[in-house]
Amino acid sequence: MSNVWETLSKIDCSKHVEKKNGFTYLSWAWAWTILKQHYPTAQVTKHLFQVNGNQLPYMLDTDGHANVTVTVKIMPEGNASAVTPLESATEIMPVLNHANRPIKNPNSFEVNASLQRCMVKAIALLGLGCYIYAGEDLPATSDAGGGSSLPRKPAAGRTPSSNTSETCDENTSSGGGVQMPKKIASPLSLEEETAMAPDMESLKKIYNRKLSSEWTQEQRQIFTNRKRQIEKGVSS
Repeated sequence: MSNVWETLSKIDCSKHVEKKNGFTYLSWAWAWTILKQHYPTAQVTKHLFQVNGNQLPYMLDTDGHANVTVTVKIMPEGNASAVTPLESATEIMPVLNHANRPIKNPNSFEVNASLQRCMVKAIALLGLGCYIYAGEDLPATSDAGGGSSLPRKPAAGRTPSSNTSETCDENTSSGGGVQMPKKIASPLSLEEETAMAPDMESLKKIYNRKLSSEWTQEQRQIFTNRKRQIEKGVSS
């Protein structure tokens, strides 16, 4: 087995998730960025299905609810066109509404949001953030001798998904034998990050990272523009 799981499962996302309606969300953009930083050959496939004579990015179960399927592959380095991936994971997820309930006849926004959430879950199967599903606040990390690990606390009802604007930390040695998180620099501009905010709550979290007086006039205008888009129901 490759070292993909070992590498990704040690990345700490605990400080960079957002809860909404009892669910924990991890940004699809951040998850994909971190994956590509470690494995540039990573690929994602969003599967298409025949539904009532149309080719659509979801399938229907026997009750008529929509479900999406996403596969994430990590290809051998220097051979992205290889037939056999180094590692791969496929995840199926129901299309959910704003209350996280399965729905029938989804609109394009609901399908797209569920595809991105499903991609994050597939990435979690490769190791990144998978510990959140197990109800753990911190990933297991060991010292050089492999004999100690960081204490972990139970977390109630954690379910990772995708619609926040946060990053992940990669473990690196702190010099004392125990590996501690190190922040990864943001790969997105403020305009790109606010454009991905799905609702006012998420946009407010980004804005509140600084005092109002610390934002420039140009930056405040970016927030204003995205706020108007959300109020009109326009997705990014």
